[in-house]
Amino acid sequence: MKTPNLKGQKTETLPKLRLITGCLLLLVLTIFNCKQDDI
Repeated sequence: MKTPNLKGQKTETLPKLRLITGCLLLLVLTIFNCKQDDI
């Protein structure tokens, strides 16, 4: 009974993690671009 729950949680957290990493990458890229513009 517990194993399907864990699998469900994993599938739910994976997209969230991908979304967070995507946002972080975007943030880093924007900051990097801004720094390049300043130079």
